[in-house]
Amino acid sequence: MTAGPIQLAPEVLDAPLEREMPLHVSVCVFAMIATSSVVMFEPAPCDLAFVLSWPLLLLTGHVTLVRPFNRLLYLGLGLFFVFNVISLTMATEFFVGLRYFAITAYLIAYAALFVSLAARYGSRLMEVVYIGMQVASVITGGIGILARFRLIPNWEMFMLTEVGLRVRSTFKDANVFGPFLVAAMVLIIVKVIVDRKIKLWQVACLAIQASGILLSFSRGAFLAALVSVVAAIGLCYWMPRYRQATRRVLWQLMPVFLLVFAGMVVLLVSTDLMDFFLQRFTYQSYDDIRFLNQQDILHTVTRKPLGIGPGQWNFDWYLHDVHSLFLRTWVEHGLPALIGLICLFVAWFGDAWKSIRTSSPNAHYVVACCAIVLGVLSNSFSIDTVHWRHFVLFAALGTGIVIHDIQLAKSKNDSPQQTAG
Repeated sequence: MTAGPIQLAPEVLDAPLEREMPLHVSVCVFAMIATSSVVMFEPAPCDLAFVLSWPLLLLTGHVTLVRPFNRLLYLGLGLFFVFNVISLTMATEFFVGLRYFAITAYLIAYAALFVSLAARYGSRLMEVVYIGMQVASVITGGIGILARFRLIPNWEMFMLTEVGLRVRSTFKDANVFGPFLVAAMVLIIVKVIVDRKIKLWQVACLAIQASGILLSFSRGAFLAALVSVVAAIGLCYWMPRYRQATRRVLWQLMPVFLLVFAGMVVLLVSTDLMDFFLQRFTYQSYDDIRFLNQQDILHTVTRKPLGIGPGQWNFDWYLHDVHSLFLRTWVEHGLPALIGLICLFVAWFGDAWKSIRTSSPNAHYVVACCAIVLGVLSNSFSIDTVHWRHFVLFAALGTGIVIHDIQLAKSKNDSPQQTAG
């Protein structure tokens, strides 16, 4: 069902051949990534960048269908999409359902584009994504910090509530703002390990990202940060080629972590937010409402086997969001869609693990994508992550990089025969 292990010679690991990425492709990718943090309204700037970039990339031959390499992944995606379509016929508020379905279809097209580009350009694409994510995180993190200290006009629009205790910055919700910064942070950590050195601008980015995560006061963001950072460092350490570098970088990062931690403590104390920070780790009053709502949903799935339709949970059904990727998929699109989603994740992690286990040329990028996806999934049991753009982005990039390295290994193995012929 899945692709076999990637066996690479040492010289392939040391000098993988990468295609040069045309300037217009780099500009399109950077525009889509660098604007991806401004999502307070829809369509967001990154959506407009996608709409403008997609035709250009299509006309220049950069939007291609990659050859299937894992049938389980395609089966899972197929089940998920087909039952999204079927459940749409169950929607009582059809145009609301159509809007939610259109967003899902858009994100599938978005994923397909980045799978195609990553499969074609590998590390060249990831370098642009890396820079774009740092720009996006510094913009949204910086705005959030400035808003928290009332240093910009209309600061209240960047806060979750009028009280102004939780920062959401340029996102609709603090629970999305925080995990987005986690993704940018993971990219830096993996980059530092691979390069075996840390630069001053990376320290500055880490400080902004950590401060933004803290000021979001999002339990999901705190969990995602823990899961993603531990996974990134652990997977890098597991790979023999990066084990020594991981040890060395951990010692280099230790003063940075201590400095950032001290700064966060000072920030909390100086703003009288320490008590609020500690209170966020306790059981919240609205947790009862969420759990009762989810219990009610579990009764619904037995009565609506094909789902209630996309986005229908707050129309005649429930008073609150589902707050679970898996439960929402089940209640909106039916059990087959949930099975498809699970198959999709199983296949994705299986392929990611093969790339990491065999130390493929770009396995460190797969590590970063895997750590980010794990962080988002840690939130997915209690937060609706179904339409998170950075979730879809890094899942797509992980798949594209795996395909790229498989093609790279195949071309390396075939080249001696071609030369001999």
